[in-house]
Amino acid sequence: MNRALREALEYYQKQIALAEDRIQLFKNNIMSAQDLGSPVRDTTAEAIEIERRLIDNYRAGVRVIEEFFAREEATTRSTDGGSKA
Repeated sequence: MNRALREALEYYQKQIALAEDRIQLFKNNIMSAQDLGSPVRDTTAEAIEIERRLIDNYRAGVRVIEEFFAREEATTRSTDGGSKA
């Protein structure tokens, strides 16, 4: 399970970076909403907002996974500390 969570964490972090890159491309007029694939009606500002929401969602996933690992680590430390006492 830890391996799957670590892979998910890595994936989420990559997706955040990609979305942040796309926002910069939109802002610098290097990319438009139409470059995302099939014909879209979105304006660049709407596309940027969609990317920001995507980032927020992935960051929420990252927080959940990091909190899980922190709890797991704390439990491991308290168990290790308890057995040494």
